[in-house]
Order: sequence, then structure tokens, then C-alpha cells
Amino acid sequence: MIDRYTKVLLMPIVALRRHQKPLFVGVIAMMLSSLLLLGCSAQASPTGTEETSLADQVKGTFIGEFQNPSMSSSISDYEIIVTKIDDTSVRVAPASGSASSTFVANLESTVNGSVTSITLKAPADIVENNGSYVVYSGVARLAYAYHLGGSESANLEIFTGLKQ
Repeated sequence: MIDRYTKVLLMPIVALRRHQKPLFVGVIAMMLSSLLLLGCSAQASPTGTEETSLADQVKGTFIGEFQNPSMSSSISDYEIIVTKIDDTSVRVAPASGSASSTFVANLESTVNGSVTSITLKAPADIVENNGSYVVYSGVARLAYAYHLGGSESANLEIFTGLKQ
């Protein structure tokens, strides 16, 4: 089940893609990160009280909403698996079918006001900031956009979901 907050994350990006207007993909990624942090308070933090690596915090199975340009509509309850490569990098891969891409992302801790998030950056991708991982009120959320190649800037797959 996709909550209202998650739909707000996807709505502007899906609308832009449907109209096929050229856009700067870095803006999309920053918008994803900003929307993910929207409404988070000072208590939001991916680190909690324990000392663990960034990859240890992000790794796991996420279920949420997924869409790419080859699909006419999004898929609900789509599973993504994030596995640790080392302390500061992870592999993002599909668990449900093969509709999504597998990619490696480097992780950085980012502070926006009083909110700490973990930023995903895929070195092989043209998107400057692929997404974010944030824990808010005990619920871990992952949102990312990944460019699928080619010259069309709207050729993105988009995922937003909750950690299981």
C-alpha cells in the first residue's frame, strides 16, 4: 500500500516524464531528496543511537512504488534489495521481476537543517544525486531516480518505498 506521502514524491516526476519535456535530471534528483525530507523534524535521523556504517543502515528490502519509461503505469508493492558492498557503497537491485536496473551507489551522510539523510550517488549515472534514505518516526524510506541511458533526460526509472 502506497501512502499519500509517497504519491507526492512521485507525482511531479511522473507528470514531467509523461509530457516528455526536456529537463535537467539533477533537478529531479534534488527534488526527490527535498521531498523525501519534507515534513521531517529534528527527531529524524538514519543513524539512530548505534554506530554503524552508512551501508549497514541502508541495506535491506524495500517495498514501494516503481515506474520506468517502458511502463504505462507504476507498479505497487515492487521490491528492491539493497546489499552492502563496503561501508560506503551498496548495490541496488530488483527483487520483484526484472523491470528495474541494478546499479552501484556510493553513500554520503547529508544534513539538511536538523535532518540527516544518506544520499545515494551512482558514479556511472548522469544524475548527480540519485536519491536519499531517511528514517522518520521509526520508518525508513528510500527514494531514487536512475537514468537508463540515451539522450532523453526523462528516461528515468523511479522508486520510492519503505524498508521491511
